[in-house]
Amino acid sequence: MDEFYQYLLDYGAMGLFAAWLAYNQIQQKKAEDERVTKFQEQLDKLNTESRTDVAAVRTESKDEVEKIRQRYDGVLDEYREERTMVRERLGAKITEVARQIEGMESTMRGIENTQSEVKAMLKEYSEQRKLEAMLKAKKD
Repeated sequence: MDEFYQYLLDYGAMGLFAAWLAYNQIQQKKAEDERVTKFQEQLDKLNTESRTDVAAVRTESKDEVEKIRQRYDGVLDEYREERTMVRERLGAKITEVARQIEGMESTMRGIENTQSEVKAMLKEYSEQRKLEAMLKAKKD
């Protein structure tokens, strides 16, 4: 190494300038290496933060999806219960209407029987009137 310095000194100002250029190159290379290392560290840090953020977003998204699913299931259950109640009420109404129709049918049969009885009575009355009219005609 001493020889190297000796050569530089032998060349005077040019040798010193060459030494300075070599020294400057070495320093710049060190600074550049430090900048690259810092930049890589920043990239690694950002990458780690990004992964953490993505994981948090995924977790949050899963939570939101689960909430929506639960709400959807709740709404479906509510509609199922409501539909079941409507069916039960409709069945009860149909049964009630069927009973009313049966009652009306019974009433109609009663009215038909009464009507038949009234017709029979009117026929008897009409025949009786004819007989009375014939008797009155024979007496006169």
